[in-house]
Amino acid sequence: MIKNFTPRLYQQTILSTAAEKNTLVVLPTGMGKTFIFLMLAALRLKQFPESKILFIGPTKPLIEQYYKVFTENFEIAKEKLAIFTGNVSPEKRSALWQTSQIIFSTPQG
Repeated sequence: MIKNFTPRLYQQTILSTAAEKNTLVVLPTGMGKTFIFLMLAALRLKQFPESKILFIGPTKPLIEQYYKVFTENFEIAKEKLAIFTGNVSPEKRSALWQTSQIIFSTPQG
C-alpha cells in the first residue's frame, strides 16, 4: 500500500506502539510524523479494509500537506481521498463521506 518510502527505525517503533494503543506523537517538525500516520493508515486498512480514516488538523495548509503525502505515497485511488474544510458545505461533505475512505479535515476555511 505504501510506495516511495522507507521508514526510519524510530518511526517503526512509534508505529508499533500506535498500532496497539492510543498514542500522541510529539516530534519536531520534519521528523516524519505524517509518514507515521501513513503507515498506521495502511495497517488499519489492511486489518479492516472497509473502514474509514479521519485525519483532523488545525489548519488548511497542514491538511493539504497530509493529503499530498498520501497521494504521492499511498496506493489508493485518488477518488477515495477527500479534504473537508470550513468552506465545504454539509451537503458536499455528506456526499464525499459516502465515496471516500480517507478524509482529511479542518474547520479552517
